Amino acid sequence: MRELAQKIITDQQSEIAFMRRWLKEQPAQVEINPAASPNTARGN
Repeated sequence: MRELAQKIITDQQSEIAFMRRWLKEQPAQVEINPAASPNTARGN
């Protein structure tokens, strides 16, 4: 079971690295920032 879990982790790490490389190659897009800007009203 431990060996299977380790293989899954290794495979996921490879996939994450691939996706990060792919994202870096894509044209710049507007980035969504989850942090509220100072002008954003909260709790109103």
